[in-house]
Amino acid sequence: MQAGYAYKDRTCTFLVTDGLLPISNAEIVIQKQGETSQTFFTDALGEFKFIGNGNFDYAVNVSGYKIQTGSFTLSENSIFEQVILSKMYDLEFTITDGAN
Repeated sequence: MQAGYAYKDRTCTFLVTDGLLPISNAEIVIQKQGETSQTFFTDALGEFKFIGNGNFDYAVNVSGYKIQTGSFTLSENSIFEQVILSKMYDLEFTITDGAN
């Protein structure tokens, strides 16, 4: 960025999927460095458009999936951020002493 130059707002388009299908109502928490975080949700197509400029961190959270985190910069160009979530599974183990 040039000294004294302020970039106009740009768009970061998020697409949240499970690798195949879009995930609707995914929670996206975005925080511009040094500012308070904001929470948004994807639409029925798994998309959300964020408008701003600067450096941002994000976390995508959906029940039953591993939280995905990342960062992006909006300055000269709009960008596309694809987020692929992985399923989480609960495993239960039973350990016996061999006598049962």
